[in-house]
Order: sequence, then C-alpha cells, then structure tokens
Amino acid sequence: MMLAQHLYERGFITYMRTDSVNLAEKFLTESRAWLIKELGEKYAATEGSRRFKGKQKNAQEAHEAIRPTDAATKPEALEGKIEPDHLRLYDLIWRRAIASQMSEAVLDQTSVALTTKGNDGVYDFRANGMIVGFDGYYKFIRPTPKKQSSPTSRRRRSLNSKNSKAFSILPNRRPAFPTLRSLKRFEDTHRPPVHLRADDCHHH
Repeated sequence: MMLAQHLYERGFITYMRTDSVNLAEKFLTESRAWLIKELGEKYAATEGSRRFKGKQKNAQEAHEAIRPTDAATKPEALEGKIEPDHLRLYDLIWRRAIASQMSEAVLDQTSVALTTKGNDGVYDFRANGMIVGFDGYYKFIRPTPKKQSSPTSRRRRSLNSKNSKAFSILPNRRPAFPTLRSLKRFEDTHRPPVHLRADDCHHH
C-alpha cells in the first residue's frame, strides 16, 4: 500500500484506498482513443466503453477504481523516473485498466476424436489443440500463450496406425493452500471474456 500511496502522491494513479470498480468518463474516453490510435480499432471493445458495477454491499464507492491518471502514460515512459518497485506496480495498474477497455481474445480450438478396433475391444482417443486467433486484451494483462500446433484433418477420414503404446499419466496434485501473491487485490480487475472458436473432427 505504501508504493501505491507514493504513486498517488506523485500524481500517477488515482486514490488507492477504494473498492470501487467505476471508471471516470474522462478515462474511458482517453483509453479508447489511445487504443484506437496506438493499436488499431480492432483492439478497442466493440461495444464501446465498458462500465462496471460493484457487487460488494459495503464497497467504498466514494472514489473511482484505481487507475492511471493518464491513459497515454505507458509504464515505459516512467522508466528511470521512478523506483523499480513503483514502476512494477504502476505497470500492473496501467495494464489492468487499459485491458478492461479492450476487445475480447479469440482462441481457435480444435478437437479430434479417433476410434479404433483392437483384439479385445474398441478404443477411443482424443487430441485437443488451441491457438490464439486474436490476442485482444491478452496483449496487456498476461503473456500471449505459445502457439500450439492445433490438430488439423478432414472429417470422417480413415487413418492407419503404425505404432501404439499404452501408458498412464498421473495428474499433479495442487497444493491445498495456494501461495499468496503480493498485489492480489489488483489481479481481480474486470476483464473481457475469452471467445472460443471450436472445430470438432471425428475420425473412425
């Protein structure tokens, strides 16, 4: 909180002691204009500026949501001007605020189902793949996932098996209590949904 206090006192972010998710109309207009100018209109939310409402009954709505005071001030512009810890916090706040006004990410997902007959029965196999068709808000709030080779094939195509091997994979157990991370309160900022484009192929 001390880092945020320093950023607020120096005029880089709005008041930080708030639970509000409301964004000022001035910021909505500026952020949309910046997105269109710097990244192109396709990166701005298609439905226009997004406005959010808080769900908590006791939320502090007297102030607006934590955001950069100037949408056009990218974190890179403050390098060397503020301390590294302050810069990392500003980077997080700026990216989350801008991402809330960006278009959806689009993921292309393909699923291939294979069915084969063996001496002791019928076996079903499934392969799944996903690639990022359009990064959208992924550009700022998290690294774009590495593109995977999505399975491609024609529907109802017959395949010949050259070699087969049976093995088992045990899932990794998740820790009972996830590690607490600093700045967690900033991780829950509203963001657009992810759209999936699915293409299912079934082979026998």
